[in-house]
Amino acid sequence: MDGSKLWEQITPFRGSDSGVSLVEVLVAMLVLAIVMTGVAYGLNQSMGLSRTSRDREAAANLVAQALDEARAIPEFDDVADAEWAETVNGVDFNVRRTVALQTDDDTPIPCSGGVAGFWRYKSVNVEVTWPNMVLPSPVTGDTLLVPPIGFFDPTLGNAAVQVLNAAAEPVYNARVQMDQLDGGGFETRYTDSEGCVFVEGLTAGEWEFTVSRSGYVDQEGNTEPQQVVGVAARSTTSLQFDLDESATIVADLPDGAASSVPITLANTHLQPLGTAVIDGSGDPRTIADLYPFEAGYQLWTGECSDADPEGVMPDGEPYYPDDPATTRGDAVTVTGGETSTTSVPMARVDITITSAQDGHTIRAYHDNDFVPGGGDEEQACADDPPTYTLGTASSRQLTAYLPWGMWEIRATWGQYSYCTLNQEPVKLVPSPPLGNGPTSNSVALSYQWC
Repeated sequence: MDGSKLWEQITPFRGSDSGVSLVEVLVAMLVLAIVMTGVAYGLNQSMGLSRTSRDREAAANLVAQALDEARAIPEFDDVADAEWAETVNGVDFNVRRTVALQTDDDTPIPCSGGVAGFWRYKSVNVEVTWPNMVLPSPVTGDTLLVPPIGFFDPTLGNAAVQVLNAAAEPVYNARVQMDQLDGGGFETRYTDSEGCVFVEGLTAGEWEFTVSRSGYVDQEGNTEPQQVVGVAARSTTSLQFDLDESATIVADLPDGAASSVPITLANTHLQPLGTAVIDGSGDPRTIADLYPFEAGYQLWTGECSDADPEGVMPDGEPYYPDDPATTRGDAVTVTGGETSTTSVPMARVDITITSAQDGHTIRAYHDNDFVPGGGDEEQACADDPPTYTLGTASSRQLTAYLPWGMWEIRATWGQYSYCTLNQEPVKLVPSPPLGNGPTSNSVALSYQWC
């Protein structure tokens, strides 16, 4: 046999389409990737479900444990709201126990309004949550606790205290202290998620309730508001407190403003007249411990009623009937836990000393009779009229800022004291627009001995 023919017989035939092309390789790799992705996704889902099942099982055990602990509390009064953390298999769980008092008709006792029936037992709910929960619902459990025989005393009463913020939402974890005024005992509790504290078994008589939470104030700026109420036997007394995170206003005054001038805040909720006078000194002025009213606060300087651009005299007539700027201006909005800034306009006074001496000390004395010659009923200041030191005149001139109203400007030089020859005080009025600049009043002072 020919050698070449033998070689052809033992060598495989190679046609034009023999082997695997590049396209076929890419398609095969794509198919393999799809299959592997599906397998990986399935494994991941399986592991996730397994982890979720394991976490929910641990949470269920924590719920059962928390309910057992609630049942084991020796003193029935001590079964109250609580929250704590537990770690199981490296997972941090949050456990919250909520306790509610139930009446005869199986309804929870509310904090607001009167309670017709006396409470009979406590319902306990335990909720467990943890980070990265796959299912949105937490694991929960409930039980009922019946008080021991002889627990109810017909000579005792109850108190229901509710704490709400500026949005009428419940305030959680506010401290409520109850003191009996006749020298008896006291109780301290903390509000639940409904902003409620229900205190049972109080001795009949007068009790003082004090509410507080760090950084919170009531509508009057009190950090520990109080109420005194009477508690009667076999009845429930309801109280409500307004408490919210305090706000702060930083008020800028014009350069040259009287350093000790107070600032008046206005809001219809402020008692008793809708305003509050805030004493202070320096510039800017920081006003803290403000309740975050939705309407905010209007501000102006001065404590007398004629310092108010919308002020009225005792007879009801406005102080500034013919002046165009007879509004207080826009309110400063405030938010609990935050600081707002504003500028407070004042009346500008340009003072010129008609004297050969220089270096006069200038003072402003409020004229309490807004209408010259008026009686006591015309007085703008409830207390003694204020006096402000405005500064020292340089080159016999001084620019200062005062609250609106009636003012007498006086000067002293060395040991000598002078009074103005003007018989009528200077009337400083609001200027339009209120927020864009003060009224300029030019005052030339001549002197006589006073």
